[in-house]
Amino acid sequence: MDRPGALRELALSAKPVEVRAPRTGSPEPFSEPADRVAPVARRGSAAGPARVAVVTLGCKVNQFDSASLVGRLQREGLEPVAFSGDADIFVVNTCSVTARADLEARQWIRRARRLNPEGTVIVTGCYAASGRATLEAMPEVDLVAGVQERERIYKLLRDRGFVEGDRLACQAAADPFMDFEEATFGGRTRAFLKVQDGCNAFCTFCVIPYTRGRSRSTPPARVVHQVARLAEQGFREVVLTGINLSTYGRDLKPRTDLRSLLEQIEAQGVPGRLRLSSVEPTGFTDGLIALLGRSRLLCPHQHIPLQSGDDAVLRRMNRRRSSRHLRKASITGRRRGRHH
Repeated sequence: MDRPGALRELALSAKPVEVRAPRTGSPEPFSEPADRVAPVARRGSAAGPARVAVVTLGCKVNQFDSASLVGRLQREGLEPVAFSGDADIFVVNTCSVTARADLEARQWIRRARRLNPEGTVIVTGCYAASGRATLEAMPEVDLVAGVQERERIYKLLRDRGFVEGDRLACQAAADPFMDFEEATFGGRTRAFLKVQDGCNAFCTFCVIPYTRGRSRSTPPARVVHQVARLAEQGFREVVLTGINLSTYGRDLKPRTDLRSLLEQIEAQGVPGRLRLSSVEPTGFTDGLIALLGRSRLLCPHQHIPLQSGDDAVLRRMNRRRSSRHLRKASITGRRRGRHH
């Protein structure tokens, strides 16, 4: 996987901006379960609205990114379809957590081109940054757009007549949260909501700072409003997700944190359940643990990424924590859980 040295500078200098576990690769042809494929959209013409299909590889953050793109394109009049030859536009939202994930992305790209040799194939997501040169060299690909380059997608769709004018591209460049409220999760009772993206940790094994940029958070007011909006739409559970939820709010002015965000959401009295997708052991502050223990909105379940319980291994991995943090998160969490 090519990883240009300039990516680190890009990650360090990125401006603050602003849906599934990677499947093990398998030889083509793929079977495509319905829940793997998030359909996207099309625009008016003599033949009817343009049709777009999206496949989402990787994490819950990617699921949200796909859902928000789908929602925006639907608003513009494009028609969501399954990943098939009926699509005019294919979007492959990629993961790059392993070489196998990169391989799977390339397989989906080639499949899209075979399904419609005249279609438009767009590649986005983490692999679009970490493997840009490889992807741009693929004859099947029309556009490679990184996570923070959504305006390039809208520009291509404009150039090819799928959307009208420069409005979308200009808005996306000016407001990285433009599509935050557009995410659509049709037919489900659970919705994902990305409240944080990017990472500043630069762990030894991880490409995320290079592919998704510096840590950046969605302003609390927008999060609270969207949680209430999703509840009004009938979703019984909202999953707050991010690349590193533990760092939520550190980039905002005034600075805030995950506990404060959760308290603001709970104060709204929204019905249903609220779940945290994953919180680093260092994120379990005394305040957050206390909130988890008394909350009637937050699910009494936490996913804590471990990697290793050996401090020497964690140091080599450049994980900015020790086994002490894990013990605190798990032991104190269990004590609180018994009183939930």
